Amino acid sequence: MGFSTNRFFASRSWKLLRGAAFLFLVYSVGQLIGIADTALQLFGSIALKTSPEFAEYIDEIRFWGFFAGGALIFVGLAAIVELIRKTELTRQFRRLSRTITSFAEGNLEARAVVRGNAEIDKLGSAFNHMAEQIIMHIDLLKENDRLRCEQVSHIAHDLGGPVTAIQGFSETLLRKTEQVGKEEQQKYLRVIHLNARSLGKLVAELFDLSRLDAREIVPQIESFSIEALVKDVASRFKASFDEKGVFFDSAPCSSLPLVKADLALIERALSNLLENALRYTDSGGKISVSFKSGEQQVSVTVTDTGIGIPDEDQLHIFDSFYRVGKDRSRTSGGAGLGLTIVKKIVKANCGDVKLFSKLGEGTSVTIVLPSTGK
Repeated sequence: MGFSTNRFFASRSWKLLRGAAFLFLVYSVGQLIGIADTALQLFGSIALKTSPEFAEYIDEIRFWGFFAGGALIFVGLAAIVELIRKTELTRQFRRLSRTITSFAEGNLEARAVVRGNAEIDKLGSAFNHMAEQIIMHIDLLKENDRLRCEQVSHIAHDLGGPVTAIQGFSETLLRKTEQVGKEEQQKYLRVIHLNARSLGKLVAELFDLSRLDAREIVPQIESFSIEALVKDVASRFKASFDEKGVFFDSAPCSSLPLVKADLALIERALSNLLENALRYTDSGGKISVSFKSGEQQVSVTVTDTGIGIPDEDQLHIFDSFYRVGKDRSRTSGGAGLGLTIVKKIVKANCGDVKLFSKLGEGTSVTIVLPSTGK
């Protein structure tokens, strides 16, 4: 195994040897000063007999000799202090290096020891901050992966129901065409049609959600009347309101400014809100829409007198595939994507969504959109 000169001169042994050399130099200078002082005294005692003024020269030489010796001792001590400091700095660097290596090898709990405000401590603090950020992103990736698996499970469940119904009733019609009467055939066909529509709606929601997540949908901003849009959307639900026996009311707002957003996307969001309110409002209930004008913004609130949402569920109500309660039937709770799409649409249009609900009394969902301010 070869010996490296560069490694030797960078090692602690070389630094200790250099410090010892300084100490030896200081000791040697002290001895020389002592010898010189003794010689001067002897020489001075002889010289005084012939030249009384020589004593002044002896004192001056002695003064500068001690001054030079003191300066050299100071330099030596400074070198020793610097050696100690660099030795400690090297030790801290090695400790930090071991910590970083340990973290890189998979020990995610490894952290640098920070004791002061020196540069090495700042480097250690920066590493600790970086490690925390990495851990946070790892946890986020794990959570996203868990949600992705959960969403796949939900999608499979939601697709499985309609597909099973369509397959079962269609096979019955194909195998027992002669045994099934006209009226029963119509009943089976209505079930197939209903499940096909449900399946198509789910596929459309998944497609819209994926495009919104990927930011493939770029809002085409324009100015329009939100009141007129609400009336147009509500007119399409009139038959459903009447069929279920739910009263609908829209309270006008005077001098309401125009909204600046993508008309088609906001139309979709309002449709989802009204559909969601209708689903959870029993016969004899009421759904209302109110407006409010603020500084450079307009608020639209859809309120129902439905079953309401428990407090523990309200924090997750805008999450994908989230349903209140354990029942996962699409007939009672949809796919759990309606409010998720609403929030993503509103956010894409630089707006905000707020929800207030009380169990057994109803729910209010407010979307806030930028306006022209006029």
